[in-house]
Amino acid sequence: SFCAGAAELHALGPTFITEPGAKPQAFAVARLQAARGAHVTNMRHEMVSVDDANPDLLALLDGSRGRAALAAEAFPGHPAHDAEAALDAALARLARQALLVQ
Repeated sequence: SFCAGAAELHALGPTFITEPGAKPQAFAVARLQAARGAHVTNMRHEMVSVDDANPDLLALLDGSRGRAALAAEAFPGHPAHDAEAALDAALARLARQALLVQ
């Protein structure tokens, strides 16, 4: 499987998460890179695009804000329910891209 590219070998377990927590936090390097462009390095040392997600959202994901505050800041002008749904979708994308650490 490894030789065919279907599996990866690692000495240590992953340091990223697949389910965002109550106060989501993005990989610090990715937060810095997002301020400079549309491609960032994830926790698997891969370059990924954040064009489809709100690039400004990565800067907000420092672990100090809860989901309601993040939704209000990342999606201003949207009704609370719509903003929270958009935040959940964006966080799910970022988690799949191995960009969240908390």
